Amino acid sequence: MKFDEAIALYERARKVNSKSAYLLYLLGKCYAETKDHEKAIETWEEALKIAGSPEEIHALQNLIAKSREQLASTSGGTEEENQRFIIHYAGDSQKDIGELTISVLENAYDQVTSDLMFHPDVKVHVIFYLTDDFYSVNQANSWVGALAQGIKILVPLRQGYDQNSAKGTFAHELTHVLINMRTAAHCPTWIHEGLAVYSEFKAMTGDPTTMPTYYENLFEKRVKGEKRMIPISAIDLSPSKKDSDENIALQYLHCYLAMRFLIDRWGSQGVDDLLTSLGKGSHPDNAIEDATGRPPEQFQSELFDWISGL
Repeated sequence: MKFDEAIALYERARKVNSKSAYLLYLLGKCYAETKDHEKAIETWEEALKIAGSPEEIHALQNLIAKSREQLASTSGGTEEENQRFIIHYAGDSQKDIGELTISVLENAYDQVTSDLMFHPDVKVHVIFYLTDDFYSVNQANSWVGALAQGIKILVPLRQGYDQNSAKGTFAHELTHVLINMRTAAHCPTWIHEGLAVYSEFKAMTGDPTTMPTYYENLFEKRVKGEKRMIPISAIDLSPSKKDSDENIALQYLHCYLAMRFLIDRWGSQGVDDLLTSLGKGSHPDNAIEDATGRPPEQFQSELFDWISGL
């Protein structure tokens, strides 16, 4: 269901029952997803007045604070819209990156929707933040290059944007957005990031099996040289995680290798079966078995054997 359709549905329900904090919470979430933060705040403040438990009050207060920060950090900018995207530029940044953004987003969209065999019927919101605002509002560490939240892609305006890095970034984050849609946000980190990095490498090099130099060197040093292999169940890439850049990159690399292995062995149909199973609410272990015919332990063992042979 599109968010604007959900808003209309919840607004009708609101007329019947205006004293449901949970209904107002859901309505506010839909407004926030469409970047109407003023309406989201207004709705959550109404829910706050009738919230019953301390947990509900705390959650609503956090959502209101986050939306106020989002509103403040993106005010005074410009907006652009086409059939696939709604793009917001903080300040006067559109004049610097506008043309680059549209062309790269369109190319990333064509690639990722084709690879994932999924064409959404909603527009994706892309929000360019001033760099400091991005990291403070989203409570992200400096290693985070962009974020996907629901149907939104959040991007810091870093210096030195070039077309190749932009290609990789947008393909990566758009993959997250489509996975969220396909699985109802029910997808483990290693699959999310593995497919996103696979898309990123394909966008940057034209070949998803060709790793950029940094990752190639990291693979030779840490994986082949030190024989350092991380089990997929141990992957932790939450935006607030504190670790060295190299250790973070090593986890991304293992996510990528896991999905590259799955695609190498079971093809695009394996990815489709995996996401379909997750979208039906299957446990990730069951989804792996649905897609590959392997229980998780056997999949992990065969993955390590495959990596060793690269």
